[in-house]
Amino acid sequence: MSHHIKMIFALFLLMPQILMATLMKPYSLAELKEKSTHIALIEINRCQSQWQDRRIVSVCEFQVLHQYQAKQGQEQINTLFFFGGEVDGIAQQISGAPQLKVGDQVLAFLDCQKQCKIVGFSQGIWYAEQRVTLENLNQVFFAPRLDGVSFVGKGDVLGGMQRRLILDVLK
Repeated sequence: MSHHIKMIFALFLLMPQILMATLMKPYSLAELKEKSTHIALIEINRCQSQWQDRRIVSVCEFQVLHQYQAKQGQEQINTLFFFGGEVDGIAQQISGAPQLKVGDQVLAFLDCQKQCKIVGFSQGIWYAEQRVTLENLNQVFFAPRLDGVSFVGKGDVLGGMQRRLILDVLK
């Protein structure tokens, strides 16, 4: 099969996911915290994508820079799973999914009951606006990236998701 035919075939398989928009319920900060088994400042060390059924799934290994919440019996975490990524030159981008890459420092709201997944899709990843160190941790602003997300339901559409200092997010 030529390379072009493979690409057309891959696009045909992915077409249902491309055409669908991501609709989600907006979570308030309180809901994000409540639904999270872990809240941690993490740095992405390595990401690898792979096919799972007809979807691409990314697995990212990370280092916990600072842990803010860990429910009992759930202390050790270092791997994160989410939809989207690139395999053999074929990319699948899920609207509203976070786009994590090696070196990103993020405040992550995670549900790690079976495997670590992001709470609230892209609502649960808050990106640091500058490189975080121990010296500047409490002065760095964090904010989610909500590109490609449409919210359903009533209430504050952003659910308190504006740019904030880490201490304001966690109080």
